[in-house]
Amino acid sequence: NRVQTAVELMYDMIRRLTRDSMDEKMSRRWFPLVFTLFVFILVTNLLGYVPLPVNTAEPLNLGGMHFPSFQIYAADTNVAIPLILALGVFIAYNVEGLRAHGLLGYIKSLVPSGIGGGMLVMMYPLEILSHFLRLLSLTVRLWANLLAGHMLIGFMAGDLAVLLGSEVLGWLTLPLGIAIYLFECVLIAGLQAFIFAILTAIYLGSAVESH
Repeated sequence: NRVQTAVELMYDMIRRLTRDSMDEKMSRRWFPLVFTLFVFILVTNLLGYVPLPVNTAEPLNLGGMHFPSFQIYAADTNVAIPLILALGVFIAYNVEGLRAHGLLGYIKSLVPSGIGGGMLVMMYPLEILSHFLRLLSLTVRLWANLLAGHMLIGFMAGDLAVLLGSEVLGWLTLPLGIAIYLFECVLIAGLQAFIFAILTAIYLGSAVESH
């Protein structure tokens, strides 16, 4: 059926992705993590575009009947969740690098071969910093993209009109809000999950390579 076909397509895509980034033995070991991250982030992002009655303090009055105000909320707009996922990836690829090279070998592998002398004094701090920037970039990329998208949807769907006190403006910006909503739901939700998964596979594969 369609669900099975979709799952198989995602499985094959992530399987090819991990094989392209690491050898077969390592790919079999880390594929479950990469695939789980992809599916978890994808489903979490998609759920973030389902309107839910999260704002019960301000009910909507229609014809004398009170309904809860519906709102979209993505878990990944809470920076703690992308940070925890990125931290797990950060620990995983560093542990894999230590297991493959040993402590001294892994430290040496941070800098490309052929560099010596005074250049090492400059290169090692930069390379160590770049690894912590990976943690930051994984977190911010997922968190900021989802947060910015949801803020744009909210502003165009009526928040801007409320702030400016103009009902007419709300009707004018509503089509743009719907267009952004569809763009985010169809493209951004899956794209961010794919980017997180492919970067995870690349970081794991590069941790065991000898530069």
